[in-house]
Amino acid sequence: MEPVTAIAIASPIVSVIANKALEKGGEKLGESAYKKINQMITVVRDKLSEIRREGILIDVEAKPTEENQSELKTTIEKQMTKDADFDKKLREFVEQLKSEGVIPRDSKNGDQYINTFNDKVDRSTFGPNSTITNN
Repeated sequence: MEPVTAIAIASPIVSVIANKALEKGGEKLGESAYKKINQMITVVRDKLSEIRREGILIDVEAKPTEENQSELKTTIEKQMTKDADFDKKLREFVEQLKSEGVIPRDSKNGDQYINTFNDKVDRSTFGPNSTITNN
């Protein structure tokens, strides 16, 4: 897979993971979206465990800082370029999350993410070096 495309997929995935870490128990998400996010996190966790880097995900879940998110995004991107099955699974999750409204359907390559974890809906645009912040 092209690295640019991996960036476009990895950015919203890391954003969803980081926002889930800030959110309590799916309070603002529908049950279906919450399940899909948990399934996606399991796929990411399994891949990171396979390459002995699961600590990166633990760090983002515990403390979703810009540095931690960047490290997770870079690792996901690298694994997507190396593992076609992992790449396919993450692309499917992005499409499913688009259908749930977590990632907007009109986004190009997943570069825009709707933050539904707060009381309001925020639209943020993500590039290769972008992260989300908790206001």
